[in-house]
Amino acid sequence: MRKIRPRMGVTKVNFTNFFNLLQARGFVIQRNVSDSGSKLVFDHGPLGALLRQNILKQWWEVLVQRHSNVFPIECSPLSDVCDDNISRHGDQERSFTTPSVSRETLHEDCLRNYLHILKLTNGHLPFSIATAGLCVSCTKRDSTPQQDSLLGGSSETKLLLQNYVAPTSSGRIMDYWLQLRLSWWKNFSRNPANFTVTSRSLNNNNAGGDSVSPEGEDSSVNTELSIVYEFPWGQEQVEEIRNVGDSHLRHLQDQGPETYTGKTSGNKACLPHCIECSTSVELASAAWLIDSYDERKPISTTKKAPKKNKMVLHLHPQIAPYQVAVIRVSSSSSSTYAQEIHHVCTHLVRELQSVGMSVFNASEHGGTLEAHFTRNDQIGIPYTVILNENTLRDGSVNIRSRDTEIRTTSHIAQVASQMEQNLMAQLD
Repeated sequence: MRKIRPRMGVTKVNFTNFFNLLQARGFVIQRNVSDSGSKLVFDHGPLGALLRQNILKQWWEVLVQRHSNVFPIECSPLSDVCDDNISRHGDQERSFTTPSVSRETLHEDCLRNYLHILKLTNGHLPFSIATAGLCVSCTKRDSTPQQDSLLGGSSETKLLLQNYVAPTSSGRIMDYWLQLRLSWWKNFSRNPANFTVTSRSLNNNNAGGDSVSPEGEDSSVNTELSIVYEFPWGQEQVEEIRNVGDSHLRHLQDQGPETYTGKTSGNKACLPHCIECSTSVELASAAWLIDSYDERKPISTTKKAPKKNKMVLHLHPQIAPYQVAVIRVSSSSSSTYAQEIHHVCTHLVRELQSVGMSVFNASEHGGTLEAHFTRNDQIGIPYTVILNENTLRDGSVNIRSRDTEIRTTSHIAQVASQMEQNLMAQLD
């Protein structure tokens, strides 16, 4: 991962408080490993696992389900050993031989499936290959254990999209994917201005950045565009978009009898250029967790000692571990009330789940309203539905917003539709 120089005028985050919150709420969990020496090891707790799955779901939906001619693949995590005379870097040529312990990139997975997908499209361009998988890097990061726990350390769940396009249109298509990927990052962000774009040339013979292309070839070849995010420790690349040209396919074609050429809209045969969009689940979760963090100053109307700031994760509803929490509060100790309100809570939870919402059912957890709100805010739940004695009497419930702290009253029969409207409004 390439570090970028710091940038001024961005949102400040108390990283120590932020990371302590992630540990306290189980987004990341530290554990001791006997053979790891002094290195700290972190796992993903329930909330971290849910967040990661939601991010992967959104990436998959945006790239695969909303586009035609994008073909998903799933490959074994075993990598391929390179010949001694071939570099192991992802942007260099590699040969496919015997299996090794683990892969470093997903690049070869896509190349292995290229011919199969070319047949599916009857040889026509453009088409894309999408894949996700765990990769292990031997490159050591200059970072703290806390940063490693967020960014994945030596292992990351990589997300890769390869677009195979006609050489003459590669520049235009590269610009298209840059805008699409940048809008994806900003869409789930509370501070979109913290995501910016940088560019550089990958042509080693031209350090000045002005690439020289053969006649008829797009000037975007060997160009890398980086989407970067302003972390508390400085800017880092969260996604790279680059045109690697046809070098990988040309190398494979020279090795065997297969033809790797595709056909353009005018049925002209050509060896396509490859435009790669590469990121990871860890980079996305780290950026959006930090982006969502806020220390809210309490509103006090008394002259008592000031209260501590409230820590809140303003996670986007589509990636938050849970979208709605259901709780109940009551001063009644009646067993009949407890049974009746339990059935009502269970019915409401099922109704919310039936319309596709992720629900945190805390109706049996006990505790004060303030304790419920503090927990829900800290794990990023956008809405909390509160049931009490009035729910059994007239069907009324309270709905509290995480971002505004405002509570409104609604009828329980309208909660599911109202939650759908509220969440959809936040997606627009």
